[in-house]
Amino acid sequence: MTALALAGDGNAARRRLPVATVGGVNVLAPAGTSPYFRLTWTQPDGTAGRTSGGRTLAGATAKAAEIAATLHRAAGGKAMTPLREIVADYLSSPLGRNQKTGGDWEGGQRTQTRTKLNRSLRGHEDRLAMEVDRQLLDMMRSQAGTRRTRKENATALRGLLRWGATQRYFTAEQAELLPPNVIDIVGNVMGTEAPRRRDRARRVGESEEYIGVEDAPDRAQIVEFGARFQTEFPLWGRLGVELAADAGPRWGEQFQLTAHDVVVKERPCKKGKPRKPKIHLRIDWQIDPDAKAGTDRRKWPKGNKRRKAGVSEISITGFALHTALLARRDAALREQAAGSNPEALLFPTHTGEMFFYTSFSNDYFAPAALAADWPHERWVRVADEWDKRANRWHRITQDRLQFDLTWHSLRHRYARTCVDI
Repeated sequence: MTALALAGDGNAARRRLPVATVGGVNVLAPAGTSPYFRLTWTQPDGTAGRTSGGRTLAGATAKAAEIAATLHRAAGGKAMTPLREIVADYLSSPLGRNQKTGGDWEGGQRTQTRTKLNRSLRGHEDRLAMEVDRQLLDMMRSQAGTRRTRKENATALRGLLRWGATQRYFTAEQAELLPPNVIDIVGNVMGTEAPRRRDRARRVGESEEYIGVEDAPDRAQIVEFGARFQTEFPLWGRLGVELAADAGPRWGEQFQLTAHDVVVKERPCKKGKPRKPKIHLRIDWQIDPDAKAGTDRRKWPKGNKRRKAGVSEISITGFALHTALLARRDAALREQAAGSNPEALLFPTHTGEMFFYTSFSNDYFAPAALAADWPHERWVRVADEWDKRANRWHRITQDRLQFDLTWHSLRHRYARTCVDI
């Protein structure tokens, strides 16, 4: 072998030796006619990693340091999983975001968490688990136009990180990157805060200056609202409103009630005189907001607490509740026998089915509340929304309507009545 050949082999060997090593990342000198430095390393899953380091040794060393920092965050082979796959695994897991209890997902929690994580991950879906640092998390959680939604993003990401650490996607250090009460980060996404429903006084006293408007409809508002609902639902409109204000079922509890949930308890005569029966509602279920049409749409009530809810004979507005409720129970059973109300629902849709909350609120509550002149406010929402096709944000303007009193405010009236009476 010639001396020239030996020299050539030596040069090739020297080119294969790194000119610098940064945290396990090798910086290789340019080879052949290429002017670029090369970077090589071993990925957490054992595969080879390589990329260009640029034309200068300083630039290549700086890039190697960034890669080394990323490798240092790797929890193992699963650290090379893209965030979109981790989120899919998280949402399909039986365990939810409550890392303190390790409990299962509850109700619409999974759906809500999916919405928040999808919002946070826009544009970052292909980033790897080991790339997650505080800077990336700040960019993701700031992808919301209001303080409230940014806080929701942070909560959802915190749950993902802590669950992901238990599954070896993230390290323990990564899992703690978003502590509770983390400072707010304002991003470039536009959003308009909704107006506050009511001012709340922090002080307490007996002077009139401490007395504000209640977060519940008064008698006149209940009567007027009930009359408007009766126009839309002649079979049960006024009864539905009065029962919500008297017995206090939540919306999802009330609108799944059937005739069989009305329990009449006869009372023995007192001193030879007959006594009127007691009536209560058996609240064993509520509508599952996460359920789809055509499936079983019931689940246990909030907190898995089944209960009885007493019903007054006469409501605070003077409405004959017992008489109306028993009449509606009997009518629902007749409708069931005729096939127009298969479940004997007390408060069915026009087609004899259970309501969905959004359509109920938009199509029936809002028009009735406006007609009854319940306090409300109109405002303009200016916000950025994500365009999936264009893969970018775009500005929108919407006219919005917000009520100071909602259907749930009828339950507040029930609570106020319990306190007063």
